[in-house]
Amino acid sequence: MSDGTALLISWLRFGDRDLDARYTPRALEALARLEADQVELSRPSMPGDVLDVLHMVASTVQVELPEEIGLTAYVHLLQPLPLHVLKAAALEILRRHAFRTMPLPAEFLKADAAREWEYASAWLQQSIVRWRKKLQQNSK
Repeated sequence: MSDGTALLISWLRFGDRDLDARYTPRALEALARLEADQVELSRPSMPGDVLDVLHMVASTVQVELPEEIGLTAYVHLLQPLPLHVLKAAALEILRRHAFRTMPLPAEFLKADAAREWEYASAWLQQSIVRWRKKLQQNSK
């Protein structure tokens, strides 16, 4: 995120005065870029990426991966997570997983990284809609 976008978000969240109307088009453009970045960061993991993360976890814990049908279930359940979230969840699990067993998909989905991403992503989507309305009203 650029400094300009960070300043825009700060103004949108905490500003007590209207934005000068001449800056509104640039602010709307910055908001559109932020929305595009959020869409990109929210992309689901590719099946191969999920398998790579699972291989890393299994190798670290020193266990075998599930059989084919079980592996299919892992991929199906974990693929909706963006890769950066899946990796963070895996590292979080490895920090606290004390047994030589493969963590279940639920452990990945309940990891702080996954839950925080879900909340932050939803908040940002709602905020972008609200901020766009505020900027459009400001330009009238």
